[in-house]
Amino acid sequence: MDACSPIGLFIFALLLQAAGTGTAEGGPKQDLTHQVGESAAFSLEVLQRSNISNLLWRSSSRGPMQAVAVWQKGDQLNVLSESYSGRVTFLEQSLSLKINNLSKADGGFYNVVEIQDESEALLKEYTLFVFDVRITASRSANGTCSLRLLCEAGAGAKSTMKFSWRPTLSKDPGSQGPALHLVLHPADADKSYTCTAAALGSQQSVAVIPYQSCNSGAGAAGLLWPGSLAGPIAETVLGPAFLALLVLL
Repeated sequence: MDACSPIGLFIFALLLQAAGTGTAEGGPKQDLTHQVGESAAFSLEVLQRSNISNLLWRSSSRGPMQAVAVWQKGDQLNVLSESYSGRVTFLEQSLSLKINNLSKADGGFYNVVEIQDESEALLKEYTLFVFDVRITASRSANGTCSLRLLCEAGAGAKSTMKFSWRPTLSKDPGSQGPALHLVLHPADADKSYTCTAAALGSQQSVAVIPYQSCNSGAGAAGLLWPGSLAGPIAETVLGPAFLALLVLL
């Protein structure tokens, strides 16, 4: 149900509760990392799920904390923010909220609470990074390729992003800033570069192989493997453009 649909007294009470409540502390935390256009699932690992009768999701991605969606047992999910209208689904079996077709504006803090009488129980908090890495390439006749890499990420309207680039296999600090200019040769075809974005007390990284964009000479969107910095290196191919890897720092 969209935000413009009629809502009952229960939902109205939750809205009043959400309007006067900031980001609570003390719940489990999860970092989510996705790219523009993907879907993010806000999972909820709760014991005795059958005892949960209602859930309220909130976000500060676009400013002050606002209600995103509410669910009451025996009823369908109600989307309360027009910013998410038509993009939200609910998996009742796992009590997970899913936001589809992500934009950078969706990045930021989220939480989910259960309303208990006149109080609320914080169940989980999330920090969502939404990445968009683009490469512009110009190739010469001898195979030399001039590239401009631009790393962008959304993590909330008021967040201050800091970016850095470095060769993936190098321990050098690399360069600061979202843009990186390179001149590569055919021998550099497998060389990867890592962009790290830091904000909200968290940082996430994405590694790309820029020379693969030289085959088309056009801009290409970066791909970010979902998850935190911990864990094995993952590989995913996005069309013919380039290979993206999640890098463990």
